Amino acid sequence: MVGEIINAMAGQELQTPIEIVLGIDEKGMTTARRLYEFLELNPRNYSHWCKRNILENEFAEEKVDFWAIVVKDERNFNPKPTQDFKLTAHFAKKLSMKGSGERAEQAREYFSRLDEKMKEIAIDQSKLSPQLRYLISMELKQKQQDERIRELESRIEQQDALMKNMRSRKTENTERDTTRRWALRSIGQIAESPSFNGIYNRYQKVYWESYERLEEKTGCDLEELVKKAREKARKEGATKTRIKNISRQEIIAADEKLRESYASVIRDMLLAYCRKVPKAGAG
Repeated sequence: MVGEIINAMAGQELQTPIEIVLGIDEKGMTTARRLYEFLELNPRNYSHWCKRNILENEFAEEKVDFWAIVVKDERNFNPKPTQDFKLTAHFAKKLSMKGSGERAEQAREYFSRLDEKMKEIAIDQSKLSPQLRYLISMELKQKQQDERIRELESRIEQQDALMKNMRSRKTENTERDTTRRWALRSIGQIAESPSFNGIYNRYQKVYWESYERLEEKTGCDLEELVKKAREKARKEGATKTRIKNISRQEIIAADEKLRESYASVIRDMLLAYCRKVPKAGAG
């Protein structure tokens, strides 16, 4: 009985097409993403729209007009999932008033009717017996508590994913730096070997030999990889200095398989030129 009344209060009948598109839930609420898409606004401006109209809206109050939520489909793989918000019918109506066109008019009309309906339900509830009102109130509070728990769990999951991602990156960066420093020390030892005495640009020659050996060993084309990396950086808006500084060493350091192969190449060269293999991680 109590559940039926709550469902009726939330308007859980057969949903109309506009309710389906807007994803209206049992509390008569939609989401910022659903509303934004329904209004057919520019997809690239969604984050800016949310910031300006929701987060920085001086007339909107969090936990009253809107609730921040995490997109379920992104919780397990994205440490920074798409930002979204649950919106009350009253607040969604206000946001719809900022738009123009047929879709904005449809949204305003729908949310106006829904807002009035929710007010009528609140008035009708006052006609129920005290005992029934108490039971409804307790069940609604339980639902709200469950929702807060789900929200907290999703935030914990999000933080765990973020921390895991950060630890993974830190470990990977440490491995890259260690391997790179080891390779540079090794190349220095090779360049100082008797085989390169009196040779002009001996360090450069050792580098080029290491690159040729790596390309022969793996079948890669380091020059082509550098070109592609620079082109990608250019498209992403990197500075000219950053683009220019993309080197073969950086390409090798960024690829785990190339790093392993390059380390093997350097070891072979150290043996070939009778040099001692430096300890990994040594200064």
